[in-house]
Amino acid sequence: MTVTRDFEYTLVQKIYNLCNRERYFTCGTPRQYDLMFTMAKMPEMSTRDIAIMIFTCSDGKASLGKILNDLNDIMKEIEEAEEAVREEEQYMELVD
Repeated sequence: MTVTRDFEYTLVQKIYNLCNRERYFTCGTPRQYDLMFTMAKMPEMSTRDIAIMIFTCSDGKASLGKILNDLNDIMKEIEEAEEAVREEEQYMELVD
Protein backbone atom coordinates (compact mmCIF):
# COMPACT_ATOMS: atom_id res chain seq x y z
CA MET A 1 0.00 0.00 0.00
CA THR A 2 1.88 3.04 -1.18
CA VAL A 3 0.60 6.18 0.49
CA THR A 4 2.58 9.34 1.11
CA ARG A 5 3.38 10.26 4.69
CA ASP A 6 0.87 13.11 4.46
CA PHE A 7 -1.90 10.56 3.92
CA GLU A 8 -0.81 7.81 6.34
CA TYR A 9 -3.11 9.16 9.06
CA THR A 10 -5.98 9.28 6.56
CA LEU A 11 -5.35 5.66 5.55
CA VAL A 12 -5.30 4.43 9.14
CA GLN A 13 -8.41 6.45 9.99
CA LYS A 14 -10.30 5.14 6.95
CA ILE A 15 -9.36 1.52 7.73
CA TYR A 16 -10.38 2.06 11.36
CA ASN A 17 -13.73 3.51 10.26
CA LEU A 18 -14.24 0.65 7.80
CA CYS A 19 -13.60 -1.98 10.46
CA ASN A 20 -16.00 -0.29 12.85
CA ARG A 21 -18.72 0.28 10.27
CA GLU A 22 -18.57 -3.23 8.78
CA ARG A 23 -17.80 -4.99 12.10
CA TYR A 24 -14.49 -6.33 10.77
CA PHE A 25 -11.63 -7.38 13.04
CA THR A 26 -14.01 -8.35 15.85
CA CYS A 27 -11.96 -11.45 16.72
CA GLY A 28 -8.51 -9.87 16.77
CA THR A 29 -6.50 -8.77 19.77
CA PRO A 30 -5.50 -5.15 20.39
CA ARG A 31 -1.92 -6.15 19.47
CA GLN A 32 -3.07 -7.59 16.13
CA TYR A 33 -5.13 -4.45 15.49
CA ASP A 34 -2.08 -2.22 16.10
CA LEU A 35 0.04 -4.49 13.91
CA MET A 36 -2.50 -4.25 11.08
CA PHE A 37 -2.30 -0.44 11.15
CA THR A 38 1.51 -0.61 11.20
CA MET A 39 1.41 -2.96 8.22
CA ALA A 40 -0.98 -0.63 6.36
CA LYS A 41 1.68 2.11 6.47
CA MET A 42 4.38 -0.13 4.99
CA PRO A 43 4.86 0.47 1.26
CA GLU A 44 5.65 -3.20 0.62
CA MET A 45 2.25 -4.31 1.94
CA SER A 46 -0.55 -4.74 -0.56
CA THR A 47 -4.23 -4.19 -0.02
CA ARG A 48 -4.56 -7.98 -0.28
CA ASP A 49 -2.10 -8.44 2.63
CA ILE A 50 -4.15 -6.11 4.81
CA ALA A 51 -7.43 -7.69 3.67
CA ILE A 52 -6.13 -11.14 4.64
CA MET A 53 -5.21 -9.89 8.10
CA ILE A 54 -8.62 -8.26 8.55
CA PHE A 55 -10.38 -11.39 7.28
CA THR A 56 -8.33 -13.65 9.56
CA CYS A 57 -9.23 -11.55 12.61
CA SER A 58 -12.93 -11.27 11.73
CA ASP A 59 -15.87 -13.52 12.45
CA GLY A 60 -16.10 -14.90 8.90
CA LYS A 61 -19.36 -13.16 8.00
CA ALA A 62 -17.67 -11.03 5.32
CA SER A 63 -15.79 -12.55 2.44
CA LEU A 64 -12.16 -11.82 1.72
CA GLY A 65 -13.29 -10.42 -1.63
CA LYS A 66 -15.62 -7.88 0.01
CA ILE A 67 -12.93 -6.76 2.43
CA LEU A 68 -10.45 -6.42 -0.44
CA ASN A 69 -12.96 -4.39 -2.48
CA ASP A 70 -13.59 -2.12 0.51
CA LEU A 71 -9.83 -1.55 0.95
CA ASN A 72 -9.39 -0.91 -2.78
CA ASP A 73 -12.12 1.73 -2.57
CA ILE A 74 -10.24 3.41 0.28
CA MET A 75 -6.99 3.35 -1.68
CA LYS A 76 -8.72 4.84 -4.72
CA GLU A 77 -10.09 7.70 -2.59
CA ILE A 78 -6.66 8.39 -1.13
CA GLU A 79 -4.92 8.21 -4.51
CA GLU A 80 -7.43 10.72 -5.92
CA ALA A 81 -6.85 13.02 -2.93
CA GLU A 82 -3.07 12.74 -3.34
CA GLU A 83 -3.39 13.56 -7.04
CA ALA A 84 -5.53 16.61 -6.24
CA VAL A 85 -2.87 17.83 -3.79
CA ARG A 86 -0.12 17.33 -6.39
CA GLU A 87 -2.12 19.25 -8.98
CA GLU A 88 -2.74 22.08 -6.51
CA GLU A 89 0.97 22.22 -5.66
CA GLN A 90 1.89 22.34 -9.35
CA TYR A 91 -0.65 25.09 -9.94
CA MET A 92 0.70 27.11 -7.01
CA GLU A 93 4.25 26.77 -8.38
CA LEU A 94 3.11 28.16 -11.71
CA VAL A 95 1.28 31.08 -10.10
CA ASP A 96 4.19 32.05 -7.86
